[in-house]
Amino acid sequence: MLNQIVLVNDEILKITPVYIILVVFLYMLMYRKTTNFFIFVLESILVFVAGVFMSYIVSLLGLELVANKYFLLLIPITLLFAYLNKRYVCLAYTGSMLGIMALCFPKMDIDIIWIIGIVGVLHLLEGILLLITLKYEYKREVIYLKQKLKLGYVLEKMWIVPVVITYPVLVILGFSEKESSGRIPRSANRLIIYALTLIFIYICSKTLDYMEVVGLVVMPLMHERMASEG
Repeated sequence: MLNQIVLVNDEILKITPVYIILVVFLYMLMYRKTTNFFIFVLESILVFVAGVFMSYIVSLLGLELVANKYFLLLIPITLLFAYLNKRYVCLAYTGSMLGIMALCFPKMDIDIIWIIGIVGVLHLLEGILLLITLKYEYKREVIYLKQKLKLGYVLEKMWIVPVVITYPVLVILGFSEKESSGRIPRSANRLIIYALTLIFIYICSKTLDYMEVVGLVVMPLMHERMASEG
């Protein structure tokens, strides 16, 4: 366990100053017209702390990125799903489709367990960031919901998080929701429950092969249920 923690610390040091400047620059582009300086600084600190946390969880679970050329199939899959509905531009859906293709064509040699695990970790991070963000980011606006105009709550948010998954990468997380009764915090709780469910399936998949199939079914269906409840 000690060696594992030391390894995480060494990997986090790979996030160079240039990498940090890139993230800050992207946040400046995103928030220069919509967010005051205090919120900008707070967001910048938050995403780096979140990146360290996620890097630790990734290492703890053994989620090393071993990509191959077949992962490029995510590009046309994402484009197709975006055409159907922009809500489907999420790894919960596209990753599940890629995993099903890997089951049908074993020569693709795609690590299905890795897909399930990384989707779980990403949504765990999103749920935690959402809980923190809710304290100062949601707005009350007149919204069009269920064919009616109502005074409700709106939250549209994007985070760019530097994470070490074998090597430094930028993870982009997005959330958008309208709610008439102020129940947006429930979305964060649902995300965390969803994430922990997938992480549990990921851990079980290491010893029970059939859990891969369970994960590929649960991943999109549970996500869709969350979206419909939202």
